[in-house]
Amino acid sequence: MSTISGLEAKEAVNIFVSVDILGLLSAKYKGSTIEEEIKEHYINFAEDNPSLGINCPSQTTSLQEWVDSTNSFSFNAGWNAAISRATEKGCGPKRFDNKKEVKKLFEKYVRLIASYGDAVGWKLSPKPEDYEKYGDDEYLKAAYNLSVKAKPDQWIRWWGNSITPFSSIHCAVRKITNVNQSSSLSFLDHQQSSDVKYRFPELSVKEASKYEISSTRVYSTVGQLKCDDSEVKVIKYDLLFDMVDHEGDIIARLQADPEIRVVR
Repeated sequence: MSTISGLEAKEAVNIFVSVDILGLLSAKYKGSTIEEEIKEHYINFAEDNPSLGINCPSQTTSLQEWVDSTNSFSFNAGWNAAISRATEKGCGPKRFDNKKEVKKLFEKYVRLIASYGDAVGWKLSPKPEDYEKYGDDEYLKAAYNLSVKAKPDQWIRWWGNSITPFSSIHCAVRKITNVNQSSSLSFLDHQQSSDVKYRFPELSVKEASKYEISSTRVYSTVGQLKCDDSEVKVIKYDLLFDMVDHEGDIIARLQADPEIRVVR
């Protein structure tokens, strides 16, 4: 298996994936929120565990609750136990289907930030309903880009997460696949994935030299764009995310549908 060299790494397209995790959990899906759908998936595995001081959560119990003393969300121990028990029983994480309308929902909460010069945008043609008025000013409600460019033989690295200083739930890139398939991206050679540890501030920084950190597991995927004579100029692909709790347990999987624009 070919591996990336130092020079190729410098010239690689590095794509950082950012997810608005709190917005995503609150988003409506089939009449329920994403969080409610996740809880429904694990509710049958919820139970009391007096020895650990864990109370059985109900469907109305939040996945994470705000703690004033730490100024952060804390993952509910009851749901953590239910998720761990479901994993032990062979139940996979909550997997949201990859229908077009579902992907479009997720894409509202996902952004791609590429290396300098590799982001590809387009001229916006907003409609009147895309604006909101505040006083005498009008603001565009949404403008986002899930497109980057790359050259044949260029290496591409996807990485990123939704870690914030106050959330105990994160999203991380898991895998890149062909559209509506589980197979690796057909336009990508030498695809490799690895787990990495990401460290981030846990509490508000009051003094520049003093802050607390914690860490979590995230994923990185890298591969080399194939060099061929294909006339294909736009590659659509599925970007698979893992939603993980504070212990690194995978609680849900979801997809977005970005693109690569091949330049020669």
